[in-house]
Order: sequence, then structure tokens, then C-alpha cells
Amino acid sequence: MSPDRVGRTMVAYEGAAGVSVILVDGTVTGVWERQLRGKNLKLTAVPAHRLTRPLRTALETEAARIADFYDARLTLTIEES
Repeated sequence: MSPDRVGRTMVAYEGAAGVSVILVDGTVTGVWERQLRGKNLKLTAVPAHRLTRPLRTALETEAARIADFYDARLTLTIEES
């Protein structure tokens, strides 16, 4: 199946071991780091592969949701190789 198929679910998840991973349909597809300083939230995502446009949009949406949770201004960096 195509990685950008409709209905794909992407979330950022901080697992029980403290490893922050990016999940796509339950599969680990990268890692992320969160730095909260006051009202500034810096999220750095390192996907294991180049993101399609729909997956990048889903990651940006999830990052915004996390920033809203912290009531913080978001800086999102996606480090793709």
C-alpha cells in the first residue's frame, strides 16, 4: 500500500521507556524530541524515511496539537536525510 493512502494515522508518542517515537499506523517510522522552555515548545522530528506530503501534514497537525496542549508557541523542525 502507498504510504500516503487516505486514512493513515500518524502520531507522536512518548513510550514507557521514555523513547519518543513517530508512529504511522502502529509502526515506528522515526523519533522526535520535545524541548519546552516557558511558553516556547521546540519539537524536532527525525523520520526514518522521507515523508510524503500527507504524512508531513499529519506530523505538522500533531505537533500543533501538542503545542496547544502546552499552550505554547511551536517551532517544528523536521530533519530528513
